[in-house]
Amino acid sequence: MAPPAWHADGDLNYVLGRDTQGRDILSRIIWSFTTNLYIGLLGTFLSIMAALILVVAYGARGAVLAPDRPRPRLGLPLYVLAICTYCIGVFLSTIAIIILGPSLLAIVVCAGMFSSVLPMTLIYLSAQLTDVSSQQVHLAIRRGFALLPMVFALTFLMGLIIESSLSFLRLGVPPPTPSLGAMVAQGRGIPLKAPWISGFPLMVGLVSLAAFWAIVIPVGRILSRESDRTDSIETLSA
Repeated sequence: MAPPAWHADGDLNYVLGRDTQGRDILSRIIWSFTTNLYIGLLGTFLSIMAALILVVAYGARGAVLAPDRPRPRLGLPLYVLAICTYCIGVFLSTIAIIILGPSLLAIVVCAGMFSSVLPMTLIYLSAQLTDVSSQQVHLAIRRGFALLPMVFALTFLMGLIIESSLSFLRLGVPPPTPSLGAMVAQGRGIPLKAPWISGFPLMVGLVSLAAFWAIVIPVGRILSRESDRTDSIETLSA
């Protein structure tokens, strides 16, 4: 439980200190992102494929991908959809992991599936707001790749939040693979003696959560504004 480097008893070789087993906290925080990288890549792939399937399904039925069509977010604001996705994702992932047992593959698949819901909605809505009746698949593909950085950021951050919550409940990736949630849980019994053990991982988790909302809230406002503008144009045309 060596303190951070700036502490009087700190060591420059361990910038953020060491945990109860003498492991470097900084390196474990960095290494914990590898699991979320897998989740982000899987979630990005699933979100793009799901959006394409929705577009193809509408085209096969002869439907026009237009703003007046039903939307996959069920009329919910984007931030409400994000909260619902997180709660349902943690609940169902908990059940799945209890049944299947904790493993890296189970965590990546469960978190990747639920982290793809929000970016899939963004890709679908961005194509829908264009109001075109031809080449809808090509439009969805172009929009999907145009939104790729945002899609990966959302899946990565949502996956990090879900996986950290599961690890905090001791249902995440099994040791010795590090996880932010498990690191926070490890320091719960010794917060006053060595607050850095759980404090720094918790801080990283809160920053990730803030970054997630920094994307969701403005994007949700833009989509809502574009939807209202399209509805107003349709009303005037009618």
